[in-house]
Amino acid sequence: MQPSPVIQQGPTTSPSNSRTDPADKWGSVADSYDDAYADVWSHTENDCVQDSLRWLKELHSPRILDLGCGTGLGFALCRGVNSTICYTGLDASEAMLQRFSSTQPEAETVHARMEDGHASRHPYDAIVSFFGALSYASSLDSVVAQASELLTNDGYLRLSVFSRFSLRRLLRLRLGPFEDYGSRKIPSLKGIRTRTYTMKEMQRTAREYGFAVVAVTAFGAFTGVLERRRIWKLDRLLCRIAPWAAHTTDVVLRRESR
Repeated sequence: MQPSPVIQQGPTTSPSNSRTDPADKWGSVADSYDDAYADVWSHTENDCVQDSLRWLKELHSPRILDLGCGTGLGFALCRGVNSTICYTGLDASEAMLQRFSSTQPEAETVHARMEDGHASRHPYDAIVSFFGALSYASSLDSVVAQASELLTNDGYLRLSVFSRFSLRRLLRLRLGPFEDYGSRKIPSLKGIRTRTYTMKEMQRTAREYGFAVVAVTAFGAFTGVLERRRIWKLDRLLCRIAPWAAHTTDVVLRRESR
């Protein structure tokens, strides 16, 4: 595990990073980011994602690490399911973390890349990610390897990635693993390098690091294509029938006791 900042309230010192980092792009929109996702489609997505977190209810005062936490939506979603959580958010953008801390000062934050991990005195009961956040990491394997070291023996790991063969990508004839991704809501967030994944790739990584699949949920077949509240039920039906067509794939894993 690489050295990293010690947890403290609010943002910490800058993470070491030798490659081009998109953190500055994210930081430039930190103050307006939440407003860009205040529409009905986004709120409906949030409700569905929160519904998929029902497994959190089983945990008593769980320690949660949120990878790519941004301005803190994951904190709100987790706390809405289990008000007893002890939460830490990790993000590479210091400006995003400053925005997060200004609205939720009780949440701990860590300034670091997802694949670098961080120093923690105690193991986590669950490590989570949302809305395709892990596709921004340089290596999913590195993230899962770090998570394996930071989790309790029977801890949960929630992976969220962009789907390789989503409807949005198929319509644009984008079939390769990499994509220079741009936010559908914020024009300035374009050209950020991401990696898409198939379900087989995620299952392989899970097995390699000793995790068993607990649940798989696909979200947003029409995200970035036709975002209309009246077709949400159709969207959910398509995601159940053809999960590969969804914008994001979310997989909940549980570590097999060692």
